[in-house]
Order: sequence, then structure tokens, then C-alpha cells
Amino acid sequence: MTNHKVLVSDPLGNAGLAILNSIDTIDVLVETDLDTAALKQQLNQVDAVIIRSGTKITADLLTENTRLKAIGRAGIGVDNVDLEAATAHGIIVMNTPHGNAITTAEHTIALMMAAARRIPQAYNKLKNGHWDRKSFIGTELSGKTLGIAGLGNIGSLVVERALGLKMNILGFDPFISEERAKQLGIELAELDDVITRADILTLHVPSNEKTHHLINQKRLKAMKPSAILINCARGGIVDENALDQALKDGEIAAAALDVFAQEPPAKDHPLLINEKVIYTPHLGASTVEAQTKVAVDVAQQIVDFLIKGEICNGVNAPSISGKLLSSLGPYLELGSKLGSLAAQLHDDTVEQICVRFGGENTIQDTSPIVSKAITAILAFGIEDPVNDINSRNIAKARGINIETTKSSQTSDYRSSIQITIKGKNTETCATGAIIGNNEPRVVRVNNFRLEPLIAQGPLIFATNRDQPGVIGRIGTILGDSDVNIAQMNVGRTNKEKLALTVIALDAMINEKILDDFKKLNEIIEVRQVLL
Repeated sequence: MTNHKVLVSDPLGNAGLAILNSIDTIDVLVETDLDTAALKQQLNQVDAVIIRSGTKITADLLTENTRLKAIGRAGIGVDNVDLEAATAHGIIVMNTPHGNAITTAEHTIALMMAAARRIPQAYNKLKNGHWDRKSFIGTELSGKTLGIAGLGNIGSLVVERALGLKMNILGFDPFISEERAKQLGIELAELDDVITRADILTLHVPSNEKTHHLINQKRLKAMKPSAILINCARGGIVDENALDQALKDGEIAAAALDVFAQEPPAKDHPLLINEKVIYTPHLGASTVEAQTKVAVDVAQQIVDFLIKGEICNGVNAPSISGKLLSSLGPYLELGSKLGSLAAQLHDDTVEQICVRFGGENTIQDTSPIVSKAITAILAFGIEDPVNDINSRNIAKARGINIETTKSSQTSDYRSSIQITIKGKNTETCATGAIIGNNEPRVVRVNNFRLEPLIAQGPLIFATNRDQPGVIGRIGTILGDSDVNIAQMNVGRTNKEKLALTVIALDAMINEKILDDFKKLNEIIEVRQVLL
């Protein structure tokens, strides 16, 4: 029997290598810093490859590859792997999503304590020869209210540790149920309520269009003057210029950052010279234990896959055959786009996700489409890695009910998909159809019927009063800002005398233009989404 061969193409901890080398039926080849040609040659000769962030697995590297069966990523992110190409070749891609959770949670607590007691500032002053006790009066964490935005894996670990510090926990996460919140021992609240009540606010949300500048000038003004802001999640979630100004104006007391919008930040970045800020260079996952754990995890996952056929932490969907993938392709794309659209338009909690199929696709296996939709929805609200394999389990763990219905009837199209997100107070619905040459289109948003809309790129959704002149004023704002309109679509509902104006753009617009829209008397609500 021929041994399995595993290529390690990026540096891996010794503990991980030891696991691989302990298996007699696995031959390990450690070759780092391979050029593209050499890497492609090696991938054609091994059954699995283990990578970190250095190796890029592109579609070209997998062309004509008939041997590679698994790609193991020692870490969370898999943006350096072409998942579509790997799936098409039947290659399972696995990551290690939990390796840095404890480390990041502990770093959050460390920054919280350091900011509350101004430890770095006191250290620097004493190091420069000044014994100054009066300037560094701190604050106790015991009895204070910790506000947490995002209660996924890392956020939940922060909760456990903060409870040990005798803190009161107030949490926001639209993807978590009241039952789960009670298990964690916290009170759930709306984000703005958390922000105004928190003595310390810590962020554990993903980075996307919905969370970009989640903490902005308005929300910083709403915080307590004595509050501390902690960000160990992602850069861009906090408006850094607004934070700098809020600290200078005394609107909040301090901030502690492990991440920046641009890394490394410019040397003249204002937050780097603001004495009320402490910062670290993205050290959330940088511990010996975390690096060892991801090495051990990825090695064991590769061993279990090669020896037992077990898949752990898979991030693609190899169970879909090539034939089924070909027939479901347009529906998979449509389900993902509709889920993403509904998630970006939905502002309430997420208690139920309903997927309704109409028309000819009811005779097919629709479960991969449902998984795609759930993945797209959850990806906009949770920090934990979510994919087509684990999305249902994540939804179940958070108390989100998944409902799927099928009907052979559809009003205007041969096949349609309707995604509805139901929250505590509202629900958001996006409907799409397959038209023409298997082309996915959005045909309805809530009660507004649209001409088939290409679900791609930046889109502006503006709910406005249905009266003359609105489109012209919107067009004028965009024209004056030198923004080109790729497509415009207007849906109407006679009952409420409202219209939904959807504008497809060539590029994202800035917040100033959105603010100009909001100043129009006819505009009720406007937002930008990216599909």
C-alpha cells in the first residue's frame, strides 16, 4: 500500500509536524518558499498540503491536478485559497477556526485592564525618570458594565472572563437567542442601548459593509464620557478619525486598539500620538499556545481525513457532485445573493430564516441553496468563521429557526427563490428568479416589485415618497459628485404611496453622498449594499 504524502509549504510548529511524522503511513515533505512552478509540481505529487497565509493556492495551480485531496489552513482565513477551484476539483479545504479564540479573548481583557489603569502611559513616564502617581488614577472593572457587540466564539469567551471580574454584561448580537443569552449570563439589548450604557465597550463583529464604521461620530457622542472603547476584532469597524476627535473632545475617556483600518498604520496616524489611546500591532492571535494549537489542529485534521476519511472544519462543499453543481449553479448564486441582500437590509434580530422555492427548482435537491443563503446571512452578523458546511449548525446553536417550503407555483417566472429574515419586530424579504440564459435576478424586495435587477456590485436602496421629482434630485446628487449610474430601478406600492429606488453604481460611494440623500425630504431611508 502506497503511503499518503503531505506537503507543508509554510512554516508549521514542531508539535504539528510531530503529529504528521508519528503516522507510519504518511510521508511528510517540508518545502517552504516554493516558487509557482515548483509548488504546482509538488501539489501534483501529494495527497494533502498544509499552508498558512504565505502560500497562495490559485486555480492555475490546481489545473489538471488529479491527486490532491485536501488543503489544510493553519489559521482562520482562507482568502489565499481559490475555494471554487478547489471544490470543482473535489478538494476539501479545512481551516482551524478556534485556535486563536482564547488568545484573542485574553488579549481583550488585557487591553481592558491596561486602559482602565493607564498602565502603558505610567510605564513610559516612569521609564523616563518621572515618579508620578497623581496623573494615573485608574478605575476598577468590578461592578462596571461591559458592553459587548458580537457574542460569537471570542465574544462568549470574553463574557466568561468578565463575569469572573464581577462585571455586569450587556450584549448585542442579532444572531443570538434570549435562551442562549441567559446561558451566558448576560442581558441582551439593542446596539445603541449597549453603547449608551456601557462603561467599557468591546467589539467582536465581522468586517463588512454593514459593520464598516459601526462605531462612528454619532455613536461615540452617545457613549459615557468615562467610557473605554476596545477593538480586537477588525480594522474599519471604528471610524478612527471620529475616535481621535471624540477622545480629544472628552466624549469618551480612553481607547485600546489591536487593529487598524490600514496595517501598519501611517507613522503620523493621529491615534498613535493621542495619549488616551493604547495599541498593539494586531497581536490577538500571537501567543505560543495559539500558534501551537493551530499547528496541532491542522495536522490532526489532515491525519483524520487521510486515514479515516473524516472532515473537520471544512470550508467548502465537496459533497455536491460536478453534475449537480452545474445544474444548481445559478440557483446557488441567487440564494447567496438574496441572503446577502436581505441581511444588509435587515436591522432587527434574526430569529427565523425562511427560504421558499417556487417553480421548476422544486424537483431538485435544494439543501445546498439553503445552506448558501444561511451562510450569506450569518456572514454579515457574526465574527465566527461561517461556511456552507457549518452554517446550519451555527444557526441552530444560536436559536435561529430555519424553515424551507416548496411550491410548483410561481407568479411570473419559471423558478424563484424568496429569502425572508424574521426578527423580533420586523421581517425583511428578498425574492429572486432565474431568467433568460440561467441569469439570477432580484425581482422583489419586501412589498416592492422590481424589474429584474442584476444582483451584483454596489447598490443604493432608497425608500422614498412616491411623488414627482425624486429621481431627478437623486440623479443630481450623484451627477454633482461625479458618480456614474449603471442601472436604475423603481418599485412602487400604491397602498402606502411609497417607492423603492434601486441604483446600481460602478463603485462604492462615500458617506457624504449618503448624507446628502438623507437630507432630501422625500427620502425615508437610504443605504448602500454590496453584492
